[in-house]
Amino acid sequence: MLKMIYTAPLLLRKALFVTYLSGIVFVSLLPSKDLPSIPLFYGADKLIHFFLYSGLSWLALWAFNPGLKRKMIVFVFVILSVFGVLLEVVQLTMGAGRSFSVGDIAADIAGVAAGVAACLFLFREFRQAG
Repeated sequence: MLKMIYTAPLLLRKALFVTYLSGIVFVSLLPSKDLPSIPLFYGADKLIHFFLYSGLSWLALWAFNPGLKRKMIVFVFVILSVFGVLLEVVQLTMGAGRSFSVGDIAADIAGVAAGVAACLFLFREFRQAG
């Protein structure tokens, strides 16, 4: 299974990353009145941020850094963390019922870190298996 994942065509990898990134931007910038009202437990939105951004960082490394070079890992971490902050700022300034949340930013950055760690772990496992 890991071999299939890590040998997928580069164009497919990049297309999946761009699609996923576009989905995050779309959902993040929807006016609050257009979001579904699903009763969840307190803090569920932070978990959603965490998992969205962990998936995003894993996809970024998978798509753009097949050899997992250290500089690119740091670059992906910084860029995606800044991206999360910028989306929160845009939510604050767009006036569509969305709000700025430091907790969301923390969840985004923690998610980016977790996605990077998962990618590194799985890539190491793939190398050892192959």
